[in-house]
Amino acid sequence: MKKIILIILPFLFSNIINGQCLGSQSYTLSPAGPYTAGQNITVTYTLNNFIQTNSNWIIAFDIDYGNGWSNINPVSTPGNPGGSSGTWIWDTQNTYPSGLNFGPGYRFQNSSWFNPDWGTSSTGPFTLSFNLQVENSCVNNDLSIDISVIGDCQTGGWNNGACCSIIPFNIYNGTSTGNSTSNTTALTECDSYLWSVDGTTYTTSGAYTDVSTNAAGCTHTETLNLTIDNSTTSTDPQTACDSYTWIDGNTYTASNNSATFTSTNAAGCDNVATLNLIINNSTTSTDPQTACDSYTWIDGNTYTASNNSATFTSTNAAGCTHTKTLNLVVGYSNQLDLIIAENHISCFGYNDGSITLIPNGGTPPFQYSWDNGVVSQSISALSAGDYSFSFTDANGCALDSLANINEANQIFLDFIATSPICRYDESTLSIHISNSNFNSYTVSLQDSALKSYTIDTNGLLIASGLPIILTPNFSCNPQIISLTDENGCTAILNDNVHIEVKQLPVLEINEPDICIGTPTFILDNAIPIGGAYQVDGIGTNLFDASNLNPGHYNINYSYTDPITSCSNQTTEILTISESPRADMLFSPQPTDIDNPTIFFRDNSNEMVLYSEWNLGDGTIINDEMNFWHTYADTGTYTIKYYITNMYECTDSVIKDLIINPIYLTFIPDAFSPNNDGDNDYFSPSIIGGNSYNMKIYNRWGEIVYNEDDGIWDGKINNNTVQHGLYSYSILVNDFKNKPFIYTGTVTLIK
Repeated sequence: MKKIILIILPFLFSNIINGQCLGSQSYTLSPAGPYTAGQNITVTYTLNNFIQTNSNWIIAFDIDYGNGWSNINPVSTPGNPGGSSGTWIWDTQNTYPSGLNFGPGYRFQNSSWFNPDWGTSSTGPFTLSFNLQVENSCVNNDLSIDISVIGDCQTGGWNNGACCSIIPFNIYNGTSTGNSTSNTTALTECDSYLWSVDGTTYTTSGAYTDVSTNAAGCTHTETLNLTIDNSTTSTDPQTACDSYTWIDGNTYTASNNSATFTSTNAAGCDNVATLNLIINNSTTSTDPQTACDSYTWIDGNTYTASNNSATFTSTNAAGCTHTKTLNLVVGYSNQLDLIIAENHISCFGYNDGSITLIPNGGTPPFQYSWDNGVVSQSISALSAGDYSFSFTDANGCALDSLANINEANQIFLDFIATSPICRYDESTLSIHISNSNFNSYTVSLQDSALKSYTIDTNGLLIASGLPIILTPNFSCNPQIISLTDENGCTAILNDNVHIEVKQLPVLEINEPDICIGTPTFILDNAIPIGGAYQVDGIGTNLFDASNLNPGHYNINYSYTDPITSCSNQTTEILTISESPRADMLFSPQPTDIDNPTIFFRDNSNEMVLYSEWNLGDGTIINDEMNFWHTYADTGTYTIKYYITNMYECTDSVIKDLIINPIYLTFIPDAFSPNNDGDNDYFSPSIIGGNSYNMKIYNRWGEIVYNEDDGIWDGKINNNTVQHGLYSYSILVNDFKNKPFIYTGTVTLIK
């Protein structure tokens, strides 16, 4: 049995912290790696010592191996030197109480009666072995092998403090070599290539593959890296002056684009070159120029007057002689002048200014260049400011100057509104206009809709002298969109102010209509609570229903919200309605069980909206004014009839309905008391009777039998009387105890 050791050694504490319960570990592999497909190896593993930290006992050796292994089999168990009773078994899968999944490997089965989930108390050494086979595969696979030592603390069999960590011990790392093969061929061909591997003729470069099966039954991949070089063509553009000798040895004196010459290109294929020859000749041209005051030409001379005779010889674009003749026109800057026409901005913030330049000297056509990039004679849509420009005539004489655009004064507006207010109250707008040039302005106000008002500089309406009043139903932000002066200049303001509108309390009286006869009551169902009632204009919360006639009564309820201080009131009509008088008819009545079908009919004093008939036998009929109903048995049935009129007022009536039984008496005229089971007794047969008394007389008038509800067996004092004729007198009480007397004679037969 395990024991909890309370002495904590420094070394042991270090093992707990580091998760170490294991002594030295070693292994051998037979044969040693690396390994090939189909090879068998034997793994022998030794754990020299298991440190029983917190009395944790060893319970399992878990084996983990890569997917390149197959056919794992046990060879020898770990052994149990000095350990608990039990055995090591080979297992491929086991789930311990802690949920830890184990397998494959060796695990210890403790045969102790105390706890079969414990491991073995042995501390080792433990040596085990097992066999693995390298799996045949066409691809490389993982051949790793790890062994993990597990204590019963991790499996849930023992709990005495911290468990040691499960640390895999690596035995082997490596991979198996697959049997797939491959080969790559690189070729360069001209125009096309027939690949003998797949029988395909390729005309474009690329990497081509063919997959087949090799002698080992695995994939063989043949790759062709093919470069296809094609025959080429080229054009030899040449430009010459007068004549040209080409690579074909011919001299051409005219342009030519049809001569060809075949050679080998860099890839070893044919290249056909085509001559594109242009033969150029000497040229002449005229150089027209205009200048202001003077002009220096390409010949280096400066000309101060017009000239159309100077020439200059150069080489043209084709490399031939080119002769240029000057055609010069000279103008003069002292002849250039203009008028500046300025149109200033009409309203502040507008950009409707404009400038027009009017030539007053110089040679047309004229060119205009403004500092904003415009090149027209006039510029418009201008804001306030300075605008510089350059004015140039056809001779290149230029004049630079400046124009100025002014704008009107800016006006300012301030406004506030009364806030907060209660719903349906008024909010006054206080508006002030400063820096103004006029006495009246038109303000555009966006409230629930866009509206216009004509006001003075103090914000008062011109027509009434009063401020603008708003009555919003909800909190809002009225906005002054624009302000327009008497000249029609509009300033876009988009200035707003917040008006907080506190909503009126929502009231409900919640008093239902009542029927005549309702007792006097207190009005107290209104919400919110705490308000004041009026009944037909009189301040009271007492509704004296018991002393009021049918009719309509005004109930008024007023209430002030203690938070917003906003008040509200509501009025509802409370109606006192007449109650109906319920009545019913049913027939036939009384009746008996031979005639149990009854006709029911409403006999109330007014039209019935809803009704319910309780027929006393468990039957409920709803909303029927007349109907038939059949009773299954005799008895007295209490009929209850409930009605509701159109005002939801109700009444009821209760009556009894009687179904009597059938009354019938039969008296036999003979009987034979011989105990044969047939007519052995004399008595009346009664239907619908409660009781009877029967007297029997002999021929001398003597009473020989006198019993209540009895039968005569033909005996007197237990002696059978003589046969013959006997008289009787029978008193029968029916179901209502009404007496009926029957007399007659009966014959006794032996």
